[in-house]
Amino acid sequence: MTLSNFVAYVTQKWKNKPDTSTPLSAERLAHMEEGIKGNSDAIEEIAAAVVSQIINDPDKIASMAAVYAVNQKVATLDGKVGDTAQLPAGSTDTVGAITKLYSDLGYLGEIREAYLSTAITPQSGQTYTIGSLSLETGKWLLFGATLAGGDLIIDGNIISRLNGRNTITSSDISMRAFAISNGGIVNLKLVSNGFGMLHADKAYCGLTAVRIG
Repeated sequence: MTLSNFVAYVTQKWKNKPDTSTPLSAERLAHMEEGIKGNSDAIEEIAAAVVSQIINDPDKIASMAAVYAVNQKVATLDGKVGDTAQLPAGSTDTVGAITKLYSDLGYLGEIREAYLSTAITPQSGQTYTIGSLSLETGKWLLFGATLAGGDLIIDGNIISRLNGRNTITSSDISMRAFAISNGGIVNLKLVSNGFGMLHADKAYCGLTAVRIG
């Protein structure tokens, strides 16, 4: 039995009274019954043939199992896609999440720098802002440097401390500070102990941010 065995059903026209050209009769009702029965039998035969072919063909069974497994994975993915809490911050759907991840990868290794435009001779006890940066949300590694003595601060935390020095040379009082930031405004400050210089040169005195995530 194939689809070609189906007999095309010829529909009958019906009209309301007082038109009598389509009378309700045993002949017309039998026509309907025979059409329904004939196509019902054809469907049953085709279904039986399909089941028989699947049972006798292990490859088809394996193929159906594979399709079922894929459908199950898709259903599971649909559930996760609907849970926006599992998506990266700033994205509300899967396409947006993928786009954001690719975008973030493109920014890895980006470098920002800030340093003084004019050199300063620091006074003991005074606080000087050496550099400030406005960073987008992400992971940033911060490097601070100065040739002056005192407390070197990044974002309110004392990262390096060098106080109480009686003698000073530019080579032995160089300070370095490191910190991690998630973005926003970051500052490098020095609470001076009166030694050294704040140079207007990023090679000696400044703030550098490198994007790492």
